[in-house]
Amino acid sequence: MTLRVAEAKGLIKIEHWVEEDGWKGRVRLRGDSLPLVPDAVFLVSDNRSDREATIFLETDNSTEPLRRTTMLQSSFFRKCAAYWQYWTDEIRPRHETMIVLTIAKTAERAEALRLSARAVDEEDRGLNLFLFADEHAWDVLAPEHFLYEPVWTTAGDEQRTLFEQRQSQTSVLRVECRKA
Repeated sequence: MTLRVAEAKGLIKIEHWVEEDGWKGRVRLRGDSLPLVPDAVFLVSDNRSDREATIFLETDNSTEPLRRTTMLQSSFFRKCAAYWQYWTDEIRPRHETMIVLTIAKTAERAEALRLSARAVDEEDRGLNLFLFADEHAWDVLAPEHFLYEPVWTTAGDEQRTLFEQRQSQTSVLRVECRKA
């Protein structure tokens, strides 16, 4: 809803919105074939900065376990590992931008999901690839907060905006591996 309000206000343009089960992928990770099935996937362009990103939307209802003992069963960690691998194999080589937005029911659940995603990379920090917030972090009718205020937390525990208001600023859309 927030994204549709933002589009109606002329802040963004949404293209190629695909609902759950409309976009499916698979990735190979350590010999396993992992499914990639977002709740939605779409291309969003910010009219203020002329930046665009492919967004994979995850709406968490606290029904999926954070982690399991193996990668054979679904878990949020397995989902993040699949996204990480997809970004590594498909998106990063093309120098395109990808963001996994995860919206949880509560701040506590968003934090638990963030910590699960943090463990995906070898450095145990996560990337700017994963952004987390709870559904109360912004007003649906004020999409400026959703887009331009630091309501999002990265897997590495940094507060970020989805898009920066000025082109000269660094935004979360620059997804890079950070070495400590």
